[in-house]
Amino acid sequence: MLDLSAARLEAAVFHLVGNKNQEDGYFLSKESLWLQQNDVSSFLRSYATKPFSYGDTQNFSHSSSLEMNETYVFCKRIFENNEVFLETSCELAKHLYEQCTHPQIKSGEFLVCLLSGCHFENKELNAIAMFKIEHKDVFMRLLQVGDGFDTQLIEGLPQAKPDKSCLILETDEEKGYAVLVTESKKGADVQYWRDHFLQVKPASDNFNFTNTILKVTKDFVTREMPEEFTVSKTDSFDLLTRSMDYFKTNDQFDKKDFAETVFKDDRVIDSFMKYEEDFCKYNELPSAEIFEINNQAVKKQSRVYKSILKLDRNFHIYIHGNRDLIEKGTDEDGRKFYKIYFENEE
Repeated sequence: MLDLSAARLEAAVFHLVGNKNQEDGYFLSKESLWLQQNDVSSFLRSYATKPFSYGDTQNFSHSSSLEMNETYVFCKRIFENNEVFLETSCELAKHLYEQCTHPQIKSGEFLVCLLSGCHFENKELNAIAMFKIEHKDVFMRLLQVGDGFDTQLIEGLPQAKPDKSCLILETDEEKGYAVLVTESKKGADVQYWRDHFLQVKPASDNFNFTNTILKVTKDFVTREMPEEFTVSKTDSFDLLTRSMDYFKTNDQFDKKDFAETVFKDDRVIDSFMKYEEDFCKYNELPSAEIFEINNQAVKKQSRVYKSILKLDRNFHIYIHGNRDLIEKGTDEDGRKFYKIYFENEE
């Protein structure tokens, strides 16, 4: 779990990073922010911890060697010696500028924060938080002038989540640290943050193992199975329900046991096993034969594991359980119908 409620802001600095292709350039601060003002320090501490919650943990990576990942190296330098925070944050800003080549990338402030007192998986750790702020909120400031007021429009940090942010926790250094990444939107113009500046990949942990196998199962049932086997919509919904029930009623995942419990048929089991292997390999997702089920990942995936039977524009039937309580048929006039059995009406 992640708990940032007791985190302390040790240092913070703003730089300005533009679009390299448009030759915007960058501006590097020569001094860190003065944090002796309690209101400023408190606001920035809240701003630096607000976007992050426990979930999809990433690791810094590189195709040849982790030491070739520049952001990883710069973060490691700060963790080893806090005295180089300012100069190393400048190197991070310059490295970010080199990645800002997509025409849709906007100029924005680059905020780097050093935090202490962060709790992650029962350990107290230091952390580095980084933000690229491309969109700001506009505020109206009231100024008392004589017997009335004048107004002034000013720009400030957005109250919503920043455009792009990440939290690097000082743990698992040899694996590429534990990194949490957030983005306000998806698209080609944000790939530079995750894929080029950070160069991260999903961590091999129980959250990602659980999250991945649930994604694979849903994809297999809804896309692959109908092409390879004869399967009705209600049959697919039943398989999704059984899959989710497995994760909600077991503490440990065993891939062989899971496949036999959910799919039962040997041909379908073999197809699922191969599909899972190919899917994870192609998408570079972590997988394991046996692991402890992570309830946070189950809760996250349960939101998209909804079985909704859409019939023309007249009816939506939500199917939550027993497949035997719904039957599909066709009447003598050729009209299709579903017959639903129930005990209680609310």
